[in-house]
Amino acid sequence: MRLSRPILITLVACGTIATLSHAMLAITEARDGTPLHLTSLAISCVAYLVALVIGWRARATAPAWAIWSILVFAVAMRLPHLFPATGEGSDIFRYVWDARVQRQGYDPLVVIPSDPAYAAIHTPDTRQMQHTHIPSPYPPAAQLFFRVVTTASESPRAFKAAAAAADLFGCLVLLSLLRATGRPDWLVVSYAWNPLVVIEGARNGHFDAVGALLLVSAALALAKRRTLAATLAFVAAASLKLLPAVLAPLLWRRIRVRDAAAGAVLLIALYWPHLGSGVIPIGSLSRVINRYRFNGPVYQWLVGIVEPWAVAWLALAAGLAVAAWLRWRCASSAPEAWAWPMAVALMLAPLVYPWYLVWLAPFLTTRWTLPLLAWTIAILPVYVVWAYPPGTGWIVPVWLLAIEYGAVAVTAILVRRASFSPTSRLPSSEARPWRWTSSSS
Repeated sequence: MRLSRPILITLVACGTIATLSHAMLAITEARDGTPLHLTSLAISCVAYLVALVIGWRARATAPAWAIWSILVFAVAMRLPHLFPATGEGSDIFRYVWDARVQRQGYDPLVVIPSDPAYAAIHTPDTRQMQHTHIPSPYPPAAQLFFRVVTTASESPRAFKAAAAAADLFGCLVLLSLLRATGRPDWLVVSYAWNPLVVIEGARNGHFDAVGALLLVSAALALAKRRTLAATLAFVAAASLKLLPAVLAPLLWRRIRVRDAAAGAVLLIALYWPHLGSGVIPIGSLSRVINRYRFNGPVYQWLVGIVEPWAVAWLALAAGLAVAAWLRWRCASSAPEAWAWPMAVALMLAPLVYPWYLVWLAPFLTTRWTLPLLAWTIAILPVYVVWAYPPGTGWIVPVWLLAIEYGAVAVTAILVRRASFSPTSRLPSSEARPWRWTSSSS
């Protein structure tokens, strides 16, 4: 069954409204967390959710022109965000700094930006970065990405364009994954129009969009049994940021020994340039775990009982455990198997910035991931912290935490009570129920 004309017209109307809200946000250059910023996001969220609901209820396929309309609107939503100037304190300035440090022959995982010995490397942009008293926290694949992007230009806009391009390529890969696994291709809208994905890529330039692209590419390759490509994409993603490392059990007995060997070679190649100091190249990760806190109420509660590193190891173990459990109960392409392990690890993390959820966004296409889709919306109000006066501290109000995590909990309860029995479908012969799948495919 195909989507009816009224539904398609409503879909186009939602895309138009969401695009106009993003354009308003870009044209006014509203600061994060201000009323105008949050209002624009709220409008785009309503349009996004309406589009999802009407498509989901229709349970139908969409004509080719509707899919192309979704992708065209995805481009239109991102394009205006590329032009406004990057605000002071943006993470992009750290990206530029790390790239410049590498070009001077130093290791950004060791160099401290505030050290007078490296003052000559700074530019007007890099002097705007935050946390100059610590070295970079970004892993080797991220460092390589920074260097590649700045080969063309060291401007913040180059990073925004790269993140937006990764987003859009991610839409195309997700579309291929949906078609390869027999699910409605209109579900690409869940990622393409997600307000969090749009603003964190095109507006704020976070490289998490690149990680999302790598992960959905790994899922597609695994679904098509291209195990070498899946392994390399997964290793690259885990070397970009440590979060997706918890997905390693999903590859168990789904890839060949030579694939794992190739992945190990890639991992060594990425880390090798940073091994000269004789220590594990983790940059300021240890200091971040010990000292920095944001939007992580579970972590905040646990560190009152045990040491910070113990909680960090618990987050890793919990993510791995969930991935291992889903490995034996889900098909290799099941979106929930890719999303939930990272979500569980994040819920135990000391820092839960909005852009971290971009890693989950390509996989929010089944009923079992609806609680996580709700999270990508409910986390948006925490941007109000960005509008706090300097020196007041980045503390998310308790009532906002209640809204954010309460939305996840309530949605999970509703999904469970509805007694859904979704099928994470593979190409024809491999389709089997989500809950009891035990295939090693």
